Formats: sequence, structure tokens, C-alpha cells
Amino acid sequence: MVGLGGFSACMVAFGPVRGYLTAEFDLQRGQYAVLAYGLPPFWQREYARLLHERYGIQYRPVAGCLVSQDLVWYVDAYNHVSTAAAGRRFGHDIFKETADEAAKNFRASVPAIGRVHGQEHLTMSALNPEGHCDGAGVRKNIRSHTTKLAMAMSARFPL
Repeated sequence: MVGLGGFSACMVAFGPVRGYLTAEFDLQRGQYAVLAYGLPPFWQREYARLLHERYGIQYRPVAGCLVSQDLVWYVDAYNHVSTAAAGRRFGHDIFKETADEAAKNFRASVPAIGRVHGQEHLTMSALNPEGHCDGAGVRKNIRSHTTKLAMAMSARFPL
């Protein structure tokens, strides 16, 4: 049993090492990518599209909301290496710039849908500043918007 416990602790420590080595391997092959986990922002598809079209960088979701600490360390190490390399290559923070533009594009498209149904800003009240849903905003939205409006939103912005 002692050996098994040591093995488990040793494997956990490899999350960051695996992330670092995988990112270096990808970069050596000329492949730039950024990894993601958790609830994606509504503008994720636009973000992925812009990153790929403008910079040739892949956006790779690797997990949903339930993640292990090892995966978090892996993703953080991978992104640390890959975003630094992209910053050196392109000379500025393309990830923040692209995320800001994707969020702006999404926010600009939402009010037009809201006006069709006599509502303003649809589900925008459910978004926190990063573009993710938060509990308070979701509860407010559930109380204030109709099922028809939610269906229109789902059809317009499928996940």
C-alpha cells in the first residue's frame, strides 16, 4: 500500500510536467493551441474562430466544469508555455485582444434578437464581466424571460 500511495503522489506531480512537455512538442511542430476547461463563455465559438483565422491557433476545450487538480495543473502549464510563445511570435496579447473582440461581437448581436421579442438585452443580465453565467444572473433571467425568448436564444447561439 505504501508503494501505491507514493505512485499516486508521484503521478499528480507530473501534471505540470506533462503540460509543459506537450506544449513544447506542439510548438516544435509549429502547432499553437490554447486549452480550456469549465463553463465556456457564450462567445467561445467566435473566439475559437478568430484565433484560428487570424493567428492559426487552435482553441481546445479539454473538460467541462468538473476537473481534477492534475488536469488544472496540466492546462495551466500548457497554456503558460503556449501563450508565452504566441506572445513572442505575434508581439502582443492576442488572447485578451481576441477574447475582448469575441465578447464585443456577441454582446452587439444580442440586443437585436431581444427587440424581436420586445425584450432588451435578452440573457445579458445573466453574464458576469467575463461572459460566463453566474447563479444570480441566471436566477434573475429565469424569472424575467419567457420560454419563447430562451428558445430563440438557443436557436441563435447553440452551444
